[in-house]
Amino acid sequence: MVKRPVCGLALLLAAAAACGGDKDNIIVRASLGPGGTQPVAGLPVRLLPYDRRAILDSLAEEGGDSIPAYPADAMQHLRMLQAEAARVKPKGDTAVARVEAQRRAYVAQLDVVRKARQKWLDSNREDFEAAVKARTSEGEMTDTTDAAGRASFAVEEGDWWVVSSYVLPDVVLEWQRRVPHDLPKKGDSLVVNLTRQRAKEEPFF
Repeated sequence: MVKRPVCGLALLLAAAAACGGDKDNIIVRASLGPGGTQPVAGLPVRLLPYDRRAILDSLAEEGGDSIPAYPADAMQHLRMLQAEAARVKPKGDTAVARVEAQRRAYVAQLDVVRKARQKWLDSNREDFEAAVKARTSEGEMTDTTDAAGRASFAVEEGDWWVVSSYVLPDVVLEWQRRVPHDLPKKGDSLVVNLTRQRAKEEPFF
């Protein structure tokens, strides 16, 4: 497991403060099953000194054009079509092909949204980076979960957000969790759990 402090946005002394400390005091545990079962190994985890989602919302408000969003029921609709394909399978290839055509058409609609989202992010990239610099001089940190689904960081008190994503066959799990401002006293650690129940689900293409 290799820790990689990313201090490109920080001055040297500020980065040292953000990455400093002699003991990891934020522990991240990633799992897909209940009660911490099915730990997720090899998951890149970012610790950001700013609220990424809030900055994106602010840029959208200033520009008067919000980031394109997938339909709220996108995953439910895709799973419904998958279940329908399984239900009609005994009726033969024609019935299955009909449902599959519906699924492909819906995925094509979602792909239009995906491309629009990427275009929006690309067009706002410079403003986003400027907004980050205006909010903090500290750099982000990254770590990768071990075989037990564990990543860890040593930071000073401040505003921190744990951000990560995990790709499953039909969905992307997105996490953005705020770390409590008051970190544990020296020698203790705070655990942030990344579970499927706490993730935002988006379609995977």
